[in-house]
Amino acid sequence: MSKFIVYIDDEEFQAKLFTRIIEDQVKDVGMKVKTFTKAKEAEEYLTLSEAKEVFLVLVDLSMYEVSGFDMINKIRKINPNLKIAVLTSHEDKNIEREARKLGIEEYFVKNGDLKELDRLRKFFVNTILQS
Repeated sequence: MSKFIVYIDDEEFQAKLFTRIIEDQVKDVGMKVKTFTKAKEAEEYLTLSEAKEVFLVLVDLSMYEVSGFDMINKIRKINPNLKIAVLTSHEDKNIEREARKLGIEEYFVKNGDLKELDRLRKFFVNTILQS
């Protein structure tokens, strides 16, 4: 059975764009991406038995339904051992510091910077190799 990365971002265009980028990074190692544009649907999915195959959750911090910080806390209640990373447009170090206090694995900024995309790719590779 394939392992999944769950990506939660309520901006549909961003969700589609970054899903394609993430899929390109992980397809060679047999991982798939499940993308949710509604936080509640992602939360419900993570409670299902098939969610045992979730390898990592990527969360946007700016969502209308629920803040990314609240979503991280909800994920921690569902599965405290699940790896969580942030993929957001916030380049604010204070926001990053607050997210890191919640025990995230890494913090990525959606700014179109190729170095940041390469850092995201390396994170996936390293995380996969460590599992």
